Amino acid sequence: YTQEFDDDYWSKYNGDTITPDTATAPDGTQTADKLVYGTGSTWSAARRLNLVFPNATVINFSAYYKAGEITSVRHNLYKGNVDAQVTVNLSNGALLSGSGYESYSIVNAGNGWYRVSITVITNNASNAQAHVGRDASGVTRNGTNGIYIWGAQVEEGSTATQYQHVTDDLRYDIT
Repeated sequence: YTQEFDDDYWSKYNGDTITPDTATAPDGTQTADKLVYGTGSTWSAARRLNLVFPNATVINFSAYYKAGEITSVRHNLYKGNVDAQVTVNLSNGALLSGSGYESYSIVNAGNGWYRVSITVITNNASNAQAHVGRDASGVTRNGTNGIYIWGAQVEEGSTATQYQHVTDDLRYDIT
């Protein structure tokens, strides 16, 4: 479910909600979802996907983001005890902060969309979590402000390949 963030496959946090198919996605279809951050006082993962990888595997995690009322997002892949992440300004695509990754990229996909990706090498911990649309530091969590998300993709390799829509509930497990 690479673009259906309202599906139960994606974990939900702190009252965050998804309005499905509310905006035009980078591919021109009306399939982008709006993520509205809840009112919880702690950080929000927005949507989390649990993954399993063998040690020393090169993984790339990418997703598309567009500003709504909120203009920054934290994109991260938690791998064991290392939180690989980048925080991006969605008004101009600038990197605001980042750590824990082998590499990252922020690509202007047009019409206000940015494809953000990070590459990591898995460590001894076999479990990982991909966090789509995590709120950045200082974001006002009022239950009405949000961003647009679309096209999350986790793949083996050091770069994001062309987006592929996946519509099943197969768990990504390359062990």
